[in-house]
Amino acid sequence: MKGMRAVNSFLILTALVSVAALSSYAETSLRDKAKSIPWTYNNADTLKQLIPDNQSATAFVRLFFPDAALEPQVGEFGFVKLDNTEGLSYVASLDWSGRQFYTTILVIRKTDGNFTTQEIHTGGANVSHLFDSIVDLHGDGEKQILVPRLLVSYAGATPTPSVSDVYRWNGKQFEKANNQFKDYYANTVLPQLESALTNLKRGPSTAGPETKQKLTETLETEISEVRKIINN
Repeated sequence: MKGMRAVNSFLILTALVSVAALSSYAETSLRDKAKSIPWTYNNADTLKQLIPDNQSATAFVRLFFPDAALEPQVGEFGFVKLDNTEGLSYVASLDWSGRQFYTTILVIRKTDGNFTTQEIHTGGANVSHLFDSIVDLHGDGEKQILVPRLLVSYAGATPTPSVSDVYRWNGKQFEKANNQFKDYYANTVLPQLESALTNLKRGPSTAGPETKQKLTETLETEISEVRKIINN
């Protein structure tokens, strides 16, 4: 009987070791494959096939955070062209909370066979429609990332004022550069906010007076912040 228990324990242990080994091999294989494929526009389809879904995207991202106390979960992801070169970058929104709050944008680049990573943290604002946030504001092929920023503490279902900061590539990493894009704030963002506020005040609301007042305060706070950016 004891012999049978020992055999069973050995088989279970062997199975666990085998599963761990296979998992480690799969992760290593994924990274090695991503490293071996040139991250260029011509290989876009091949890269998409390598990382086709959120499961593989999350597995790939976690390879870059082996010692993290909490493992990130990937929301939106993809390989995108961020500049005038033929190179592609991997961009993803990350949730570090386990509650589907995607408050980090991860950018992975591959240069000369080596990976570099940058995390851009929102400070609490949720990243949605990630790829609509990758823009070319100057029309020169150099992309910027619009990163949401809360203007007050997050208040759940209550409308929370926020503004998108413009991050541009400085040759080494993406950095906040609102002052270089004042025309964007003056000609696009501010008119949209002012129009929304005018329509809210003029038009009928089905949300109720309290909610309408909160929405009004939210828009006024956002307009004030945008004007600060323009006049800074």
